[in-house]
Amino acid sequence: MHVRDINCAFKLVRRESLAALGLVSAGYSINAEMIARAVRARLRVREVPVTHRPRHGGRSKVGITDVPASLVDLLSVRRALRA
Repeated sequence: MHVRDINCAFKLVRRESLAALGLVSAGYSINAEMIARAVRARLRVREVPVTHRPRHGGRSKVGITDVPASLVDLLSVRRALRA
């Protein structure tokens, strides 16, 4: 499935559908895993555009030091999806 914004945090999912997906990710890969498992389970997935606005306060908590752990998480998700 082609997705424009894989990391958009706005998702509407029925509780029973989400519970049935068997998600394993605990990190930044959760969004990609959720979409991949939903498509595989033949659930209806629809992307609706969201308008992003500039941050008015605070700072991002994501930095370059998060990249190694994110890659490990993504590889774990890939392995779980292939199993």
